Amino acid sequence: MEAMPLLPRVAPLVLTALVAASLAGCGDDGPSAAERVCDARSGVRQAVADVAADLRAANLGAARDGVDEVRASLDELTDAVGDLRGEQREELEPLVAQIRADVAALTSVEALGDLGARFDALRTDVEILFGAVAEILDCT
Repeated sequence: MEAMPLLPRVAPLVLTALVAASLAGCGDDGPSAAERVCDARSGVRQAVADVAADLRAANLGAARDGVDEVRASLDELTDAVGDLRGEQREELEPLVAQIRADVAALTSVEALGDLGARFDALRTDVEILFGAVAEILDCT
């Protein structure tokens, strides 16, 4: 009985491995960075709206808890923006940084009179970000 050359025996195994590897790359890897940014901006906007509702209702405990939700939503947005490439990332990072600064300023308020002005600044900057993300990433 004659031994079969190595190449004809190994070639089908190599071919099978290559096909399997290429098909593994065809699967859905989840949402793109742009899609995640579009979703996350809505989360930030909603979290800020919830805090506004709590403040209007004079529910300061819930508003304080809501600021933690704003931070969590902002963390998601920051991560998603960080995954963008080039110009999109460069345009959005300063807007996200401004909102972070607004939240920090909001949590350091010592006088109730300052709370309204700082919260208005936060809401304005969130709306600016919301519009910029829609324009830059073509969110619907």
